[in-house]
Amino acid sequence: MQTITLFMLCTPVAQAVMQQLRSKQDVRLVYVPVYDRLSSLPDGKGVALIEVAETGRPVVSFCLSLCDRIRRANPDCRLVLMCPELHEQSVAGALEAKRQGRIDDFVFCDSSVDYVTAKLLSLLLPSL
Repeated sequence: MQTITLFMLCTPVAQAVMQQLRSKQDVRLVYVPVYDRLSSLPDGKGVALIEVAETGRPVVSFCLSLCDRIRRANPDCRLVLMCPELHEQSVAGALEAKRQGRIDDFVFCDSSVDYVTAKLLSLLLPSL
């Protein structure tokens, strides 16, 4: 069984994504609304979605350091950063992180729930 871990502050979006994923039999869902609880680091194969806050914390640098910690602890976990489309620093950080291989992909905060769900599942498909 693979795990999709959602490190998200936006509870309604997290709940909507989890609602769509609940029907998938071989997927375990973990929601982490407090990023400092690193006991919830993903283990085994799976995907982690890390949301960069549109305002306040966590900022892109914090989220990328979390991605680095996850990657070191679990190289099999695919990483997706969710960043605010209009926040230039976050977008630039996501693009550079993808180029460097620090993350596997990124989505924007205003992406539809269907798109985010499809993105997460597409990263699981090779090993389902």
